Amino acid sequence: MELNLHVVAKCSDPKEACAAIVAESYRLWLQYETRTDDITIIVVHIQNLDDDHIAMESYYRDSPVRPLKSPGVKSPGRVSRDAFKGNRPVRSDFSRARARAIEASLDLGEPWLPSTNPRVKTPEEEAQIKQALQGNFLFEGLTEKQRQTLISCMDSVEVNAGDIIIRQGFESDLFYIVESGEFEASFSQTGTGSAQDPGKVVHLYTADSNPCFGELALLYNKPGQATVRAATNGSLWVLEREAFRGALLMQYMQRPLLMILRSLEIFSKLSLSHLQSLSEALTEVTFQAGQVIVEKDQKIDALYITNRGDVDIIYHDGENNDAAEFQLPRASLEWTGERCAFIDRGDNDPQDPPRVKFFGDWVLTNMPAKPITVVATTDVECWCITQQAFENAVGPLSLILKEDERYMEKMSQVRRLQLAEVDAYAFKRITLKDLDWQETVYSTDCCEVGVVFCRKSDDIVSMKRYQRRKVQRLGREGQVLLERSLFKQLRPSPFVPHLLATPIDSDSVALVLNCVLAGPLDLLLRSPLDENSARYLVANVVLAIELLHKDGVVYRGISPDVLVIDRKGRLQLIDFRFSKKMSDERTFTVCGMADFLAPEVIQGLGHGLASDWWAVGVLMYFMLQTELPFGSWRDNELDVFGRIAHRQLTFPSSFSAEATDLIDKLLVVDPTKRLGCDSHGALAIKGHPWFRGVNWDKLLDCSVEVPSEIMTRLQLAIDFLPVDDSYQVFDLQPDEDDPPWLDGW
Repeated sequence: MELNLHVVAKCSDPKEACAAIVAESYRLWLQYETRTDDITIIVVHIQNLDDDHIAMESYYRDSPVRPLKSPGVKSPGRVSRDAFKGNRPVRSDFSRARARAIEASLDLGEPWLPSTNPRVKTPEEEAQIKQALQGNFLFEGLTEKQRQTLISCMDSVEVNAGDIIIRQGFESDLFYIVESGEFEASFSQTGTGSAQDPGKVVHLYTADSNPCFGELALLYNKPGQATVRAATNGSLWVLEREAFRGALLMQYMQRPLLMILRSLEIFSKLSLSHLQSLSEALTEVTFQAGQVIVEKDQKIDALYITNRGDVDIIYHDGENNDAAEFQLPRASLEWTGERCAFIDRGDNDPQDPPRVKFFGDWVLTNMPAKPITVVATTDVECWCITQQAFENAVGPLSLILKEDERYMEKMSQVRRLQLAEVDAYAFKRITLKDLDWQETVYSTDCCEVGVVFCRKSDDIVSMKRYQRRKVQRLGREGQVLLERSLFKQLRPSPFVPHLLATPIDSDSVALVLNCVLAGPLDLLLRSPLDENSARYLVANVVLAIELLHKDGVVYRGISPDVLVIDRKGRLQLIDFRFSKKMSDERTFTVCGMADFLAPEVIQGLGHGLASDWWAVGVLMYFMLQTELPFGSWRDNELDVFGRIAHRQLTFPSSFSAEATDLIDKLLVVDPTKRLGCDSHGALAIKGHPWFRGVNWDKLLDCSVEVPSEIMTRLQLAIDFLPVDDSYQVFDLQPDEDDPPWLDGW
C-alpha cells in the first residue's frame, strides 16, 4: 500500500497514476515472479483539496535521512531500538539472489589422470564431436591437447525412445552430444518432469541441429531446468564433469613458486600481481652438496630463496643459527588478530610446503648486512633477485612497507572510533539470550543477518546467525568457519565490520558485528543512480576489494544481492561465502552470482583477483542502468554465460564517455589486460578520469559525506521495501550435542 501511495504521489493525472501502478506491478512480477492476476484501482476525486495537504512527494524527495536517537541508547550517532518497533515488510517467495547464487566447489581432491582404456573413436566420430563442440564457449579456451584428452574420455551410450536423460529438478554431472536420434527438452510448471506431468516441449536436440546439452553440469551441480527425453531410439556421447575439470587442471597442478613467495613474511605485503611480477624476475642458481655459498666476510648483493635441497645458515653475531625471519614494522593497534594466518581447505590447494629457508633479505630493505656463512648440505637450487631487479619488478620495498604502515595507523584510528560507539567490554561476556532480534535484513541458505538489541549495554548492532543443523545438512561447515576466520584475521577495514563476539547455543552459532545494517545494496537500485551517487558507491567497492586483495583474498561476491549497506549509507562486506584466500594466482572453484562471473570463471580456465574487477564493471553498469550488461537475470544461465564469454554487450547513450570507458576497460575478456590487473593494481582504477575529484583518503576514513540521493533511497527502502527472507533458515530441531566442527568456536 505504501509503495502504491508513493507511485501515485508522483502523478498529477489519475489515468497516469493507474498506468504507473500497472507498470510497477509488471516490474515487480519480472523481478520477483510474484504474479498479480487482477489489478483493481479505485479512483476517488476529492474537491477543495489544496496542495498543502499533499506533501508526501516533496518529503521523500527532499528530506535527508536522520539517525533516530533516544536518551536510553548510549551509542552516539547510531540508530536506537525505537527504529525497529514496527515490522518491516518481508518477502518469503522466490528471489533473484537465491536463483543466481552458485556455491558449488568442484575442484578435485586428487590429481586427475585420463583413463588408460579410453573408448577409441573412428575419424568420422571424432570429426562429428569436434563439429558439435565448435562455437561452444566452454571448449573455446582449451588447448588442442586438452580438447583431444576430453574427446578420448567420451563414452557412447545407446538409448531407447522414452528414456529420461536429464530430469528437471535433479542434479547431474554429465554433458551430452547427440550422435543419433532426437531428444526433447520439456519444462513442467510443477518442476517434477514426471510421466504424469511431462510438461511442455521447449527444445529439440539432434545431431544436425543443437547437438549439445548439459553444459552447466560441467561447471557446477545445479538442478536441471528441464527434462530431456529420448523422442526416438538413438545414441549419445557422454562426458563426465570430473574429466572436464581434470583436463583443465592438469596444466596448473605444479605451480609452487607463488605459494613459496607468499609464505615469506618479507613479501606478505605484496599483492598477488606483485608476486607474479616478482616470480618472473627471479633467476635460478644451483650449488653442489658441500659447496660454500656465502663466506663469513663475503658481501651479498641478492636475496636467495631455497627451492630444492637444504642449506646450513650460520649467523656470526649470535642471532640465529637457522633461516632468517624478517619482521615487518607494525602499527600500534588494539586489533590483535592472527593476521592472514588462514587455513584454507577450499580449492584443492596442496598441503603447506615445508618451511623455506632464505637469506640476504636485508639487501631489499636497506638494513645492515649480517655476517653469515651458508653451506649447501645437499645439491641445492635457489631463486635469487637483486635489489635493482626487485624494484624494476614491483617498486621499492621500503615504500610498500611505509604505505602499509600508514594504512594500518589510519585504520587503527578508525577502529578505535568505531569501538568507542559501543560497550565493547560487555560483548566479551555476551550470550545469545542477551541479544533481542529486532529485524532480518539479509539471508542466505544457511544463515540470516539481522539487527539485534544488546540488553547488557543498550547497544544496537548486527548479527549473523547460522542454524547448526542446517549448516551440517548443507555441508557448509567449512564455509562458516572460513567466514569466522576472515572476520578475525583480515586487516582492519572500514568495509569489514569489527567482530565483537561469537556466541553459541544449542540451536545456533553467531557472529556479532559492530555495525547497524540496512540490507543488500539492491535496496538502492530499483531505478538508475545518477553518476555522482554511483561514483560514491563504486569507489567504496573499489577500496573494499583493494584491501581484500592486499590480504590475498578474492571476494567473488560483488553483486547488489551480496554487498550490504548499513544505516549510515556505507558499504559493508559481511557475506564471505564465496571468498577464497589465494595461495597461487589461480583457483578453480565456480562460485558467485551467475550474472557477475568473469569469462575465465565460467570457462573453467582458473581465475584470480582479476575476476573481482570484472564484477565491479558489471556492478557499475547495473547501477547506472538497473539492467545487466549480458542479459536479464531471468535469462537462461547458459545464454548469459555465452554472452559473457564473447563479451556481447552494448553501452547506453545515457552513460558519460568516462563511465563507458571505465566499464569498457574493466570488462575485458583477457584478465591480464583488464584494468587493475597489472603491477599497478587498483591504483590504475582509482586514477581513471571517471573518479576525478574522489578523495580516496577521506573515503577510507569515512569522512566523505554520503550523497543525498543514496540516503533518501535508503530511508524509502527501510520504510517500504520488503526484506528477502525467502530462504527460511530456521526450520530444524536444535542439536543436543556440539558437533566436532564447532570445537573451539
